[in-house]
Amino acid sequence: MTAPTLTLDARRAHLRQAMKASGDESLAELRQALAGAREDERQALTKTLPPSRWFRQEGCTRRACLALAGLGSPKQIVDALMPFEPVKVRALKPHAGVLQQAVLEGTRDREAPWLHAFIDTMADHGSGLHAENWAIARELVVSRRLRPDSLAYFNRLVQWLVVRQNDGAPHKPTGAQIADALLADAYLMEHEFLQFFRVEGMGGNYQLTDWNAAGWDDALRLVCERRPGLREELLRESLDALLRDFSAKNCVWYHRVHRLLEPSAEDISRHALRYCAVLATAPSTSVGLAQDMLLRGAKAGRVDADALIAASGAVLLRTEKKLLKAQLAILAALDADESQCQAIAALVAGVRDALPPELRPAADRLGPTDAQADAPAAAQAVAGDPVAVPPPRRGPLPTSISDPEPIQDEARFAAGVAAQLEGSGDGADLPRLLAYGAAHPRMAVDAALLQRAQEVFDGVWDANAASPRRHLAAWLLGRAGEAPSLAFRGYRRYVHVRPGDADPEDAEIESNTSTSSTYDVESGEWKQAAVHHYRSGYRFFPTHSPAGLLMAQFQAAPLAAPLVYRPRTWLRAVCELGEGTFGRELEVLGAQPRPLWLTPDEALPDATAGFAQRALDVSRVAAEFTFRAREAREQDGFEQIVQWTAWLLREHPDTLAAHFHPALYAATAVVNVRGIGALMQALGASRQLPGGPVYSALALGLSAKEAAPRAQAAEAVAALAASGLLDPECFAAELGAHLAEGFAMAGRVAQTLADAASIGALPGYRVLQTLAALLPRLEGVNGAARLVELAARLSAVYGTPLALPATLASKAKGASVMAVALRALATGVAGPTDLAHEAAAEAHAIEHEQEHEQELQG
Repeated sequence: MTAPTLTLDARRAHLRQAMKASGDESLAELRQALAGAREDERQALTKTLPPSRWFRQEGCTRRACLALAGLGSPKQIVDALMPFEPVKVRALKPHAGVLQQAVLEGTRDREAPWLHAFIDTMADHGSGLHAENWAIARELVVSRRLRPDSLAYFNRLVQWLVVRQNDGAPHKPTGAQIADALLADAYLMEHEFLQFFRVEGMGGNYQLTDWNAAGWDDALRLVCERRPGLREELLRESLDALLRDFSAKNCVWYHRVHRLLEPSAEDISRHALRYCAVLATAPSTSVGLAQDMLLRGAKAGRVDADALIAASGAVLLRTEKKLLKAQLAILAALDADESQCQAIAALVAGVRDALPPELRPAADRLGPTDAQADAPAAAQAVAGDPVAVPPPRRGPLPTSISDPEPIQDEARFAAGVAAQLEGSGDGADLPRLLAYGAAHPRMAVDAALLQRAQEVFDGVWDANAASPRRHLAAWLLGRAGEAPSLAFRGYRRYVHVRPGDADPEDAEIESNTSTSSTYDVESGEWKQAAVHHYRSGYRFFPTHSPAGLLMAQFQAAPLAAPLVYRPRTWLRAVCELGEGTFGRELEVLGAQPRPLWLTPDEALPDATAGFAQRALDVSRVAAEFTFRAREAREQDGFEQIVQWTAWLLREHPDTLAAHFHPALYAATAVVNVRGIGALMQALGASRQLPGGPVYSALALGLSAKEAAPRAQAAEAVAALAASGLLDPECFAAELGAHLAEGFAMAGRVAQTLADAASIGALPGYRVLQTLAALLPRLEGVNGAARLVELAARLSAVYGTPLALPATLASKAKGASVMAVALRALATGVAGPTDLAHEAAAEAHAIEHEQEHEQELQG
């Protein structure tokens, strides 16, 4: 049986004994106090022993370094590890080995988020002890299987790969030396190297792009030769990096890598859709790279002509002459059939007058058989009445979402629990696991599973955090009588009590002491300058957030089924945001008021409210905004929280969307926001008619900072359109509001809507209708030309002209991107097209299904 975890009082007792004892006895007591301690316990222990007290009193002794590493903050430890003054470096050099070993011992079992902060802090500082400190960072990353994602860390990693070849002295290693260094570090190659293509800023790292660019070129060639499959990964990753909205200067290395790999015609064919997507990005260098590859692919007949034609519109609206010339050459090289030639002619005709005069002959050659035929004549060749497409559904889908079968045996229960403990299980499976456990209270659990549960319980940081797998581990261990009960107390806010002020009644406050010291050069000793006393702690806030709701399920009878549908009235309100744990957290996300969603006609839940009423409560989202947004970035198991909530609220998609608006807003501003894919999948699979919160969530998803969440949002839009539930007018209203208020970016929205339109005929038509309703709302929107251009392109392929809004008519003159797009929109000609017929057939099928439902109900 696993030894029980010490209580905080027991840890304090060991720490006091360590302070009284000396030598090995003191060290042993200190280790007992720190062994397996959670971060909140370590913070509490600093009230008994300030982390740097012994370090300042006795220097680099083993117990002083261990206490500093086991109790200190990242900054405290790094300040000791990385002194900037040369005299301090000389003073610490003889003790570097003791300090390094103690820091590894004291930090190795600290929790992952703390370790990430520690490693990033080390990487962000220069130091005379650089080699020793980086050895600590690498040891922690590899031994704890960490996945750093900061620019500071990866910049330092590249520097280390350079300086390690010559005993720490900077030099330009050869490509063979760099390749050997890469391949010698298995963890780097398996888990870190591809992050060079995903962390913003690495594409502009000067060591990769300038100082030793030739050495890195040789190294990549060698590594690709020695490591099967890596070349294909680098082809894909270097293209995906260009789709992440990085600036031109942060894409330089990715262009270099991709050209270095010399893609073949087969490679270009395999990645053709990625190249087409790159055509819509902002950096002209990225567009030029994609054009070079697509031209080679077009000449070899290995490019999807329809996809390339659809992607060409974004380039032909640009002003760079070199890009315009290259795109016309690609279109000319395409092996296009008659309908594709007509599409090319219509596309080029819309922009011909805005092209530089010397490029117009090349554009004319892409017209119909008569090279001198003008654009209207080419368009009129297919003129006629547009195809009538029925409107969206007026009610929910008749079919319900089927639940998976209940768990029937212990083997499936154990497998499901094991997957959850590893963070790989689906959160929607948690109700089935909890239900099976409740129905079999005397079931014996496998010893190996219990051991893994104990490791998870001990290893996931912060006992107050809403980690599903840690709470599941506690639930499982509690059934076996091996773990104390665990409860999520709510969000917590840091409280600092100034001298003379009374402690807040609703906060847990403890006394703290800190000291400041100065270094005396003559004696070589640290001298205490001042002692500071203060009181601080945390105030806890009970919450009805999805995380809090799920944590409650581990302490009560589990729900057997999702909440039953009932109609709700929604109000869009611009709300002030509440602070999170620390006030500075809003600096990253933006502290300006945000539009969120409320239910004004419903009474707020009180202390006696049932679970369903608490689950539907969105009144606290604004006050908890920062807490919830931070969860989406840092919370262990947040993906499972979203999946479970999607199961619980599958008949309430608007409530689901309203709960997760903080995460969606965070995804528009920062990278690595978790759970967006699960949320979009749930919204796209809805069977209820979406309301304002869902359309608002989709608008934010379309404008996410990373490409992956945008692709997931595009799939959700297409899924709702294909099921007949997408209302273009309502969707356009939310899109327009977010664009006008600056919470969504027009370029991202246009690219993602184009992706949604490409998924199917009916989704493309609903996107066209959405853009038609959105056009009058684009006055003053930055980057609106991209949306107008997409509207013109879809208008042509569906043979459905759109009216030029009066608010934009004055901008149709001149040679600006907006003017060209508006003129292309104005030249649209009505007529039947294959896509329009296909969209109409799909919509008619949905309409007939509705009529059949009404007959059955009647």
